Amino acid sequence: MYPVNYVELLNRESASAGLDPLYVAAMIRQESFWDPNAGSHAGALGLTQVIPPTGEGIAAALGNTSFTAEDLFRPAVSIEFGIYYLAGQLRRFGSPYAALAAYNAGPGNALRWVDAAAGARSPDFVEAIDIPETHDYVERVMDHYAHYRWAYR
Repeated sequence: MYPVNYVELLNRESASAGLDPLYVAAMIRQESFWDPNAGSHAGALGLTQVIPPTGEGIAAALGNTSFTAEDLFRPAVSIEFGIYYLAGQLRRFGSPYAALAAYNAGPGNALRWVDAAAGARSPDFVEAIDIPETHDYVERVMDHYAHYRWAYR
């Protein structure tokens, strides 16, 4: 029910970004249920469901000059790019909840919710999320994270 695939890759990339690999595993479970060929109605691709324009920006930041959207179906690229983006949102907001909201609905929306809740660490942050899909996404990922910690620690 709570698998962890690509363990070496997940551990290496998570460690380099300072993230708990189980937090990332919870996000991947929600995004794609570990299907490297997953695609969404919004055009997001791969394990971590990165959209190609975001992938292009991440590739440029990482010095990857040969990136194509198809690369997002490669687990190594998807995990690296998804972790890079999630870690950036966590640094920006300082909250795993707000980072997930930004990952799902964009940092502009997350900033709006931070303002509405009087801070990213506010107990009211999740309730300030007014996009039902994102509200559910954040709650589900954090629930998966609790299950992963229980199962693997």
